[in-house]
Amino acid sequence: MGLFTPRWKIDAQNLVCSMKQSRLVISDAQLMIAIKIYVNGHMKVIRDSQHLVNTTKKVNIFFGRYDTLIERAEALCKLDAIKPGLLTNDPAQQVRNCKANLPAAIDKMIDRCWLEAKTKADGLKMEKAKNNCFERLFDSFAEFDYRMFMSNREHIERLKIKAKK
Repeated sequence: MGLFTPRWKIDAQNLVCSMKQSRLVISDAQLMIAIKIYVNGHMKVIRDSQHLVNTTKKVNIFFGRYDTLIERAEALCKLDAIKPGLLTNDPAQQVRNCKANLPAAIDKMIDRCWLEAKTKADGLKMEKAKNNCFERLFDSFAEFDYRMFMSNREHIERLKIKAKK
């Protein structure tokens, strides 16, 4: 906490401790512990969100956790921008990968939802009940149509045709 504290330490302190200080008010050791806690907390949420994005069969959970994943990775980008090399992974690359893989991730979620609805519909006897099952599925997709890509919409249209057979 000397007279010439590197700017990155003050900026890191303000980010990881939610402060607005013009000087370092915690020791270097406390700062490093705070950074570690900050990074570990974000990484845990990122891992949990990745797991849910890759396994959920609920459209709202998929997009909610995808947003959380991006937000947490972007928070780590801020820390990485303050002091490059502080993190072992590249959060900016993680954000780019997530955004680039989003259309494929949405297709996989659509397939999981379809399989669940199809399995449920196959167990039903009444044609109206089967149709209602698929209708609920497609309604859940429609709520998030604005978040989907053209390839995802086309995938859903192909499934609609399958559902009518």
